[in-house]
Amino acid sequence: MQFKRIIAKISINDDYNDNFDHGIIELTASGIARIKHLANIAVIENVTKISNFDYSVKMMKSDYESLKSDNGKQPLEEPEDGRVECPFIHVEDDCFYWTGLVGKSDIRWSMDSIPLAVLDEPGDYDMRDDYPDYETSNPLSYAEDLANRMEDELAKDEAPEVISDASDADSQSSSGATADTLLKTILDSFPQADPKNELFDTGIDGDVAVDFLNDIVPQIREMLSMQTAKENRMLSALEAAWNFIENVTFEDPDRTDKFFALRAMVREAIWDEKFQAPILTIILDSGHVQAVETDQPQLFPPLDVIVVNYMSGASKSELKAITHLDPNMSESYCMAVKLQPATADMRNIKDALRI
Repeated sequence: MQFKRIIAKISINDDYNDNFDHGIIELTASGIARIKHLANIAVIENVTKISNFDYSVKMMKSDYESLKSDNGKQPLEEPEDGRVECPFIHVEDDCFYWTGLVGKSDIRWSMDSIPLAVLDEPGDYDMRDDYPDYETSNPLSYAEDLANRMEDELAKDEAPEVISDASDADSQSSSGATADTLLKTILDSFPQADPKNELFDTGIDGDVAVDFLNDIVPQIREMLSMQTAKENRMLSALEAAWNFIENVTFEDPDRTDKFFALRAMVREAIWDEKFQAPILTIILDSGHVQAVETDQPQLFPPLDVIVVNYMSGASKSELKAITHLDPNMSESYCMAVKLQPATADMRNIKDALRI
């Protein structure tokens, strides 16, 4: 029996929901034939897509704490809550994908599109990211996210190559390292200063030492600076968490807002970055839309916004006949507005509205 395993990325339309981020689909021969059949219908009938209920997707979540890759890819794990509602498969003439709602909510999720051609290719189709190479990635992320929590596992790995000459340390010091590797680099580069080394007190070339320090001191300063900033953010997040536990009660009407503010602070402290969703502002004057603006226009492609206004008083020439699900609504005032860069500080407005 022909069998196709697909691992696809999934996005959830909510910054605070991370229930799952991948989906696994195992298609049998009949499932593959069905998708191809729907694609043919889309071509014959000249429609954008054909959609049907389909529960084939098994939700999964990235396991960022794993120290081992899954065939070179990011490992996945079973999510705590992988429930979904209203899952649809959408088949177009050259691709297919799934969408739906997160269980017990109105939050939408969507899958990256899968080329139709992969159904005829051998083997699995895997859209996961490659497993990160921690030896060349950010040293602080590696030290804090893995080494401290997985010390026993790391001890089983092979020891890093010893640098026996100070001139060989340039590439390692400039590529970034943990505090442990920086200290080991110093020891290995100058065994003449190590009482436990047989070369102890045999003399150090002053020029070599100066060149080495010129290379490694900026790396040490950068590491100390990054570590201090990281610890300050973590301390602030810890204080905020303790304040929430001590002072926020069930009767507090703002407890939900305070919780999400705390969650955002903790995320920023953990991941060293903070993503701010773009804000859309609709500007009206006497009931008429004048402009649609955003504070992050770089996140959007060129975009036309269609305004549909069921207002009274519009002239007959201004009304456009459009198709509605509700047959009682047949004409509306319509206009197109370009999405523009913001002309006001939307963040301040959002903070003032406490949203």
